Amino acid sequence: MGEAGGPARCWPKRPSGGGGKRVAAGGSACGNAVPAGPSPGWHSHERKNRCMQRSKLHVMGASGAGTTTLARALADHWAVPHADADDYFWVPSTPPYLEKRSEDERLELMRTVFVPREAWVLSGSMLGWGESIVAECDAVVFLTLDPHERLRRLEARETLRRAGRDFDHVAWAAFLDWARSYDDPSAGRSRVAHEAWLEGVTQPVLRLDSEQSREELRDMVLGWEPYA
Repeated sequence: MGEAGGPARCWPKRPSGGGGKRVAAGGSACGNAVPAGPSPGWHSHERKNRCMQRSKLHVMGASGAGTTTLARALADHWAVPHADADDYFWVPSTPPYLEKRSEDERLELMRTVFVPREAWVLSGSMLGWGESIVAECDAVVFLTLDPHERLRRLEARETLRRAGRDFDHVAWAAFLDWARSYDDPSAGRSRVAHEAWLEGVTQPVLRLDSEQSREELRDMVLGWEPYA
C-alpha cells in the first residue's frame, strides 16, 4: 500500500495512519457478544453501554502495524465493506503508486463508493486530507507496535511478495527509510503527528498493541464498549 503521503514505490499495500474524547486502553466485559451478519445500524440512541456493533470505523497506525489486516477482519465479521485510504489516494497504475489524486477527487470517490453506506471499516492514514470522512465515523482504533517488530514484519512481507520477481533495491531502501521515520518526531507522518491529530478527534479511540494476533485484536475491538 503506497501510504497516503508516503513515497511512491512499486510494491503492494503498506498498512497505515493522543486520543479522542474518550480513550480506551483495551477491551471490555462484552467479550465476543457482537453477532456477525446483517443487523440494524449502530444508531446514536443504541450506543450507550453497548459493545461494538456494525458501524463506521476507522483503523489507523504505522506502516506494518497491521491496520489493513485488522480492518479486513472486522469488515468480514460484520459483512460490511472494507476501504483503504491508499486505494483512493493513488491513481491506479502499473507500476503502482506513481500519481496522486487531488484531495477533492479522493473525497468525492470515497463519498461515491462507500461513505453513504450504513457501515464500513476504513484503514489507512487520513491525516491532513480526510478529516471530513473521519468525522462521519463512529469510533477510531489506533494500532501501535514496537518499531523493531514492525520493520521485521515489513521485511518479511516484502520478502514473501517479491519471491521470484524483479526487485527494485533503491525503491525498497527508500520505503524502509520512510517506514522508520514514523518513530522520528521530526517526520511529517509520525507517531507524534498521529497523536496530535487524534487530540482533535471527538469519537472514542481504542488503542491496541498489535503484537497480538489478528483474531485477538478483532475480538478486543468487538468487545469494546466505546460509549460506556
